Amino acid sequence: MSNPSERPAPVPQLRTSEDQATGVYANGIGVWSTQTEFVLDFMASLPIEMAVDQNGNHFAVAPQQLVSRVKVPPPLVFQVMRNLNTAMDQYEAQYGKIPDFLSGPPQEPT
Repeated sequence: MSNPSERPAPVPQLRTSEDQATGVYANGIGVWSTQTEFVLDFMASLPIEMAVDQNGNHFAVAPQQLVSRVKVPPPLVFQVMRNLNTAMDQYEAQYGKIPDFLSGPPQEPT
């Protein structure tokens, strides 16, 4: 038998159950943390609803449906950020700059 320190590192192999294979759609994310974990709440926007406050004033509500909650240990957050940064660089190299939809509508190319 070979020395354990000489063995090659195991190759990761991702397996997905059929009910999770298609994934879920999310167009928003909330992030919060405790001392031992980061929580990533992925959400999808629902249609705007009208509501009435205690004084009879009408206002719009923008509901969000939680579609997935993922809890990760703090050290893994750094790997998530590195992987996202690499994926963003690859995406922008192939498709162009990703617009920041939070700062307004996309600008027409000049």
